[in-house]
Formats: sequence, C-alpha cells, structure tokens
Amino acid sequence: MSSINFEKISKECKAYINKELLKALPEYSNNASLRNLVEYETTNFKNFHIHDTKKREKRNEFFSELIANINCHGTVEKLKKILSVCQVSESYIDDIKTELKSIPLMELDVQTQCWAVIECALRDGYSLQGLMEDHIQNIGRNKKPFSLNNKNITTQDGESFSPDSSLDKIVQFLTLTLKMFSYEHNLLSSGEIVIPSKIGVEEPVVSNATEVFYCSLLWHELITCAKSCILFDNNIQIAKVEEIPDFIKEKGIDSGVLFNRTIDKFERYDAISNERLSRRLSQNLWEGIASSNIEKIIPKYVTGWSGTLDNPILLEEFQFLISLMEAIASHDKDHMVLGLSLREWVRGYSVIAYLSKEIKQKVLYTKGELMSMLRLGGFKEKKAETFIKHITFGDDSRDLYDSPLVKISDYSFFLYTPAYTSPLISNIILSKFSSKQADLTKKGYGFEKDIIEILNDKKLENRSFKFKRGNDEFEYDVIFLLDDKVFILECKNTNLSGGSVTRAYQKKKFIFDTALQVKRLVVGLTSHPEVFKEHFDKDIGDYEIIPVIMNNLPFSIPGSVDGVFVTDSSSFGRLLRSRYINSGIISHQDEYRITDHNPVFSMWGSDTLKASDIINHFNNPVQLQDFIKYEKIGEYPLIIKRRKVFFNVVTETDYDKMNVDQSDYFVKTQSVQQVLTCSPLISTPRC
Repeated sequence: MSSINFEKISKECKAYINKELLKALPEYSNNASLRNLVEYETTNFKNFHIHDTKKREKRNEFFSELIANINCHGTVEKLKKILSVCQVSESYIDDIKTELKSIPLMELDVQTQCWAVIECALRDGYSLQGLMEDHIQNIGRNKKPFSLNNKNITTQDGESFSPDSSLDKIVQFLTLTLKMFSYEHNLLSSGEIVIPSKIGVEEPVVSNATEVFYCSLLWHELITCAKSCILFDNNIQIAKVEEIPDFIKEKGIDSGVLFNRTIDKFERYDAISNERLSRRLSQNLWEGIASSNIEKIIPKYVTGWSGTLDNPILLEEFQFLISLMEAIASHDKDHMVLGLSLREWVRGYSVIAYLSKEIKQKVLYTKGELMSMLRLGGFKEKKAETFIKHITFGDDSRDLYDSPLVKISDYSFFLYTPAYTSPLISNIILSKFSSKQADLTKKGYGFEKDIIEILNDKKLENRSFKFKRGNDEFEYDVIFLLDDKVFILECKNTNLSGGSVTRAYQKKKFIFDTALQVKRLVVGLTSHPEVFKEHFDKDIGDYEIIPVIMNNLPFSIPGSVDGVFVTDSSSFGRLLRSRYINSGIISHQDEYRITDHNPVFSMWGSDTLKASDIINHFNNPVQLQDFIKYEKIGEYPLIIKRRKVFFNVVTETDYDKMNVDQSDYFVKTQSVQQVLTCSPLISTPRC
C-alpha cells in the first residue's frame, strides 16, 4: 500500500516546493493517483503566476526538477512545453504591463480612471448597438431570407464582423480593468468591488482610456492563447517572416510568436457546442413565436406587468427557462438554487435585460429602484434582496454578464446596459451557478429518464439496472437493443464551457474519464453474460456492443473518443423522431407563422430506423456538418508597443459563407411571390 501523502504534496506544489513529490516520483509509472496529481498541479493555471515576476524563478526551478526526475518521456515533453509557453507568454505580459503604465490615464486618481474606462466602454457599446439596429432595419429589404446563422454584420466599408464577439471584447475589457483597479487601489469590500462615485470625465481623457482597452484586449487574448496551448495539444512557435502580414512589417516588426490553436480538435468541438446551443435557443424562440404568437401577450410597458412570476415580461423568457431546466435536468421551474427558484433567476435577469433595452441610456440605479422593478416583476422583498446580492460584481464574478451590477461608494449601482443587448440569459445563469459553486447534485427527475422516454416513444427495448459481483459494482443508466447491436448509454448532465478555455479542458478530461467508465461497463456486461440474459432474455454473444456517452446539452464529437461515441440528447432525439431534417420559413405579415416545411436531409437509409443509421449519426452527426463544412482558419495579429506581435490562430465558423449559401438555397426553393410578400423572412433548419 502506498504511503504517499497526497495532501501534503498538493500544498507544497502550490508553493513550488517539491520535497515530498520528489520522494514519491519513483512510483510515478505505477501509481495513477500520483500521475493525476502531477497533471493537475502542473496544468492548474493559478499555479503558473505568469504576471508575478517574483515567483517565476521558483516556478522554473520547480518544473526543471520535475523534468529531471520523472521517468516518463511523454510527461517530460509536456512539462517542457508548459514551461516554454509560460516563459514566452510572460515576456509579452511584461511588455503589456510596461505599456499600460505608460498610458497617461494610469497616472490620474482612481475615480477618474474608473469613470473614464466606463465612459469609453459605454461609448463603444452604444456605437455597436447602433450598427446592430441598422443591420436589423435592413433585414428583408433585399427580399432575401434572413438565416438564423447570420451571425455577422457588414459595415459601410464592407467589413464583416461578429457583433457578439465585439461585445464580448468590450465586456471583458471593462471586467478586467475594474478588477485591476480593485486590486491596485483596494476597492474590495466583503467580496464586492466598490468603485468611487460618478464624476464627469472630459472627452480627451475618455479617449485615452481606449489605450487601456487595447492593453486589456492584449492581456485577455494572450492569457487565452497561453491556456489553450498549455491545456490542449496545441503549439506555440516562432512566426516565420512570410507569415507576418506586410502592414505589420511596415511598422518595423519582422518577428513574432504564433499560438496555433488549430491542432487539438476538441477545442473546436467545444466551440461548436456553444454555437449549437445559441442556434438552438434562437430556433426554439422563433418557432415558439410562430406557433403560439406569444408576442401578443408580452406587455409593451412595465405598467402592464402582472406583479407575479406567472406571466412573461420578455419574448425570450419562456425559452430561457426551458433551456435552464434542461441544463440542470429539472422539470420543476421552482427548483431552488442559491436561494432562488429557476424561474426567479430567469425573471431577475429578464428585468435587467428589460431595463437595458428600454432605458439603455440610464446606467445608474439606486437599490430602491432595482427593488421596485424586481417587485413589479413578481419578486418578494427578501428574494429581490437575494438576487441583487448574487448579481453584484465582485472578485469571484466571471464577468459583467453574470454580475451586471457594480456597486458605487454612494450605495447606488452602475449597470453596463450594452451587455444585455441580446443576452443568452440561460447561459448567463449557468455561469453564475458555476462561479458561485452552486450545488446542482439534486438533479430532480434524472436526465436518463428523458432518454428512456425517447426510446419508449420509438418502442425500442431498453433497461436500466445495476448489479454487483464481489467488490465490483456496475450501474447502467440505459441499455437499448436494435438489430444486432446493444447500445450502452452513459447519461451525463454537465454544463457547456461558455467559451472558457479552462472549462473546455475540464470537459475534455471529463469525456475521457467517462469513456473509461463506459468501457468498464462493457467489460462488466461481457464478463457476466447471465446478467444480460436475466434482463433481456437474450445472449450477449449474439450482439455487438456500442458504448456511448450521452450528454444533456448539445455536445457531440464525430467518430469515437477512445473507442466510445460521444453524442447528445438533442441530436439523438431528433434522429429517432423522424427520418428527415426539415427546413421552414418563418414569415410575418399580420402575425408570425411557419410555412413551407421541406425535407433537406435524410438521416435514415430507409423508411425504418436501423442500428446502422444510429452509428452513422454518431460518426457524422448532421447537426455538426454545417460547422465543419464552413470551417476556416482565422489568424489575428496583436501588436505590443510597435515592437512585438503575437498571432491568435484558431479554427472558426465562416458564418458569412454559411449565411450566403443557405439564403440562396431558400430563395431557390421558395416561389417569387412568397419571397416578395414575406417580410422579414427567417429561414431555419428544423433540427
């Protein structure tokens, strides 16, 4: 039995002490727990201290000693890469810090600093909103359908960009800058960041904050790139001269670093999962509007609010509630999390969204004003207090999406209204649950019961059971039979990353760990054939076993991971429900309606679902095909002090090309009369 003191080793690692760890390393090859500990401590980004010059030398010595003493080539190479990424990245971090200190704004008092960056973020946010409003006004004027995949807008100069991505950058700028000011000027009080009272800031000073904005962008992108290369199988390399654009060379920069984030496909599939969720929410919203005309019951003014939680105040509110319930596998809208029900969480953020959209120029609120709006929205007084406390910006907040209220020293609150231009409220709430470390272990009905219901609707024979042999216990969420195949489904109810590289990496580890778990279940079934005989009255030897990880949210990977398929309930349920993927037109004249349902893709080889159809779906899920077909490599150069450049190289979705192709398809398949009379047209793949 091992005498390794894992708790002591973990504590020492955080201080870059490896005394106990070096003693244990002879057991490295044979001790999985030790290997897992080393991996965790050497990939935990909090342990790297890239921005802390005083701790770098100790970190470098710590890694060097591990590299010299671990007898495993793969681990040694990984540790060398991690150390290299840290050292290259922090040389750029130092330059960013130097550039930041040289900005005139940073020499002014903290009150001016805070309100200069806030005014800068508001100016940029309002400008972005104006472009988005112009874009919306132009929809339908060219008589071409507007696809739900139309993520980008085009400026007057013909430049296409993603407004969501641009808004994310502004929100991250304000988030990071306020946290930096809090750290440097001790603005933290009981976990909440309290900024000085509002003052007027002259335009030249506000414009000066743009330089802070750019430094914040550099910092955020650099840390993201470094995390990607450390946590995933991506690489950092010196950029070749021919890889540097001419406009950068003209500035006297002829060398740089390239963070190649295109190597590890898992990060790409993680990004697709977030994009799929966004698309599904949009599709469900528009289909809900078209089928129920819910817009007719939404009050136009706050005076029409019922004062209860029963009636929606936003068009999207019901779909956000459904999405949130799906995410935590609960059918109960009154399911309690952190002292509030799910519908209270959705309603609270809906009130914030209402204020941001309807009174977007008002950014300062007293607590009394916020309480009154929440009470009108159906909150009891104590619940309103709880909600305000939860969404107040603090040191544990992820960003100004999930914590939109910034406390001011005069006891009022600042609300960055552009952040709620088109918020995905269900995702924001999940982010809040994560940052608050909410206990979501009480899952309610159990995700696997929904999967069983899907199988029962298709009349597929299925069972759930567990058994024990000696000290080994095997629990099967769902097993179902079709043709000569036995499908073992391990149902997993987990969140998506929301764009966080760290959470994406945790997802990857979770998937690989779960794959091992499912393969163990396969062995349990083949090693004890009498169990299968007991439950199905059939011989397991007559079947091929297909191990599957079934995710609750839209996360699938084409093919298999370590011999196990990875799919999700949304795509799997759609596969079982009917043979064809359909398209439809959502049109609006007097009211919204869905017309022209046309089959565009067959998921079955015949009129009857076969096991081979399911396996084909696992290998090449139709829901991912558009994202894979329209992939492109994006190379984004970021310049520091006109001396250095680093490139963020990522695989991303070419929404411009996707939208053009899909809009052209709808024009070709609809009659001229329909195209001329339906305004606007919303095209949607019904999947």
